[in-house]
Amino acid sequence: MICSVLRSSSRARSLIALVVSFVLSFSVSAVHAQDDISVTVPKVEGEAEEVITLKVEADLAGYEVDSYTSMSFVFDGSIITVEEVRDGTELSFGSGQLTSNLCEGSQTNTSNCANDTDTLRVTNLSDSPVTGSGDFLEIDVRLDVDGGTPFELLPSETGTFPTSVFEESSDQNNLLEISEITQGYAGDAAQAQLIHNAADPSAQTVDIYFDGEREVDDFSFRSATPLADVKSGVSVEVGVAPGNSQDADDVIYTQTMTFEPNSAYTVVANGVLDPSGFADNPDEENIDFEFFVASGAESSAPSGDVGLRPVHGATDAPTVDIGEVGTTAFEDLTYSDVAADYTPVAAEQKRLVVRPADAKTIVETFDAELSGLGGGAATVLASGFLDPSANQNGPPFRLIAALPDGSVETFEPAEVVPVQQARQE
Repeated sequence: MICSVLRSSSRARSLIALVVSFVLSFSVSAVHAQDDISVTVPKVEGEAEEVITLKVEADLAGYEVDSYTSMSFVFDGSIITVEEVRDGTELSFGSGQLTSNLCEGSQTNTSNCANDTDTLRVTNLSDSPVTGSGDFLEIDVRLDVDGGTPFELLPSETGTFPTSVFEESSDQNNLLEISEITQGYAGDAAQAQLIHNAADPSAQTVDIYFDGEREVDDFSFRSATPLADVKSGVSVEVGVAPGNSQDADDVIYTQTMTFEPNSAYTVVANGVLDPSGFADNPDEENIDFEFFVASGAESSAPSGDVGLRPVHGATDAPTVDIGEVGTTAFEDLTYSDVAADYTPVAAEQKRLVVRPADAKTIVETFDAELSGLGGGAATVLASGFLDPSANQNGPPFRLIAALPDGSVETFEPAEVVPVQQARQE
């Protein structure tokens, strides 16, 4: 109960004491039913100092309900302030018994908070059974910065203090869980795609934390997340912990990033945890573990083409050129380089050749099947080690392509015909 905090006089008009909500929570039973109820939290854009309304919708799947308990929404309170909570207009439970409370993640006792994330809980009791679909709750928030934050409903839980559940009116012992939640966003989002390209065998699988919250669980080498919304306008502390970590206390590396609203980013985890145990970079580039962060991520290209953004992530490789035989598509890529722009190429089968910059010798040749990527985009990464034996027998050098949906293609070395044989043929 000590988590109940009112941040301003305007909030006091709409956020009622936590005790009231908990009393109502005790009035329902922990027995629950599996059901097809769904809830949609909207995405609403806006600018700094603007007040926007989030209309939360439910489809009650034919059930008749007379209350909902502790609908719990988490968000970043440094980006938005909750101004008012109201009953919905399409699926109305009435405002007479609506209660709300705010638990701030910055408090010393955060047992009822989601770590450093603020939590808004809303409970309401209807005077008569409610059924159907539509918005059942309206939440006014003020944007305190030019940015945005995920505004997400916690999954249903039953127990001593039920969370995010409806109660069936025909049976006082029947709590209805939400089976599907479409999450929302308040303000102008940024987008980011995370790509794991750190070939260090000790970092084969990691967990990624954003501001102490686990964002990606068991993130394996040469995998990627989809391009997705991330909070914008404020700094984000991105942490890396070993796979199967317990919590943010296990983080071994952090890097602070700021994502600008309405921008899209490529974020590549790269490098090695202990450079002394690996071959030096030929160009004397720093190979310590870090995130390469670049704005301008894209997900589409003209029809028939695929947009490619190259990233040099092979720690023991020199500056290279990448292209086809007789042509250079990407020139003078030094370790840690992320191209600022995408280069459109024909969406077809290609044989890509990697050479040291300004040299005719070939580092490796790869067959790249791009014919299915027309109209799309991909981040192409130099990945792994040229000499695994000098790098703790880590993964060998490859080209990989991370697509906006999070899928990753690995291009294997081509079977190259020797020059003399090719001439005879």
